[in-house]
Amino acid sequence: MAPGDNHCIYILADRRGGTLIIGLTGNLSGYITRYRQRTRTGFGPRPPMRRLVHHEFHPTREAAAQRVEQLKSWDRSWIDKLIDDHNPGWTDLAAEVLAAP
Repeated sequence: MAPGDNHCIYILADRRGGTLIIGLTGNLSGYITRYRQRTRTGFGPRPPMRRLVHHEFHPTREAAAQRVEQLKSWDRSWIDKLIDDHNPGWTDLAAEVLAAP
């Protein structure tokens, strides 16, 4: 599934073992850009979440929302393993998302 499909779940992290943000967006590159520029409105102060450590595209908004709820119900160790399996260094994946056409 390509980024243009617009139903993406994401996990942001400040560091391995630190705070995670799990969410859903219809425009991952736009969300990352706004988040880093802190132009997104309607939310209070946020800790500096600089790394996109995991993302998945889904065929429908409903499927993506179900996946977010599933991840939010998981034990933290399961989420860490998911990230480790796809991104062992917990590196920032934003550059590849922002570079995608």
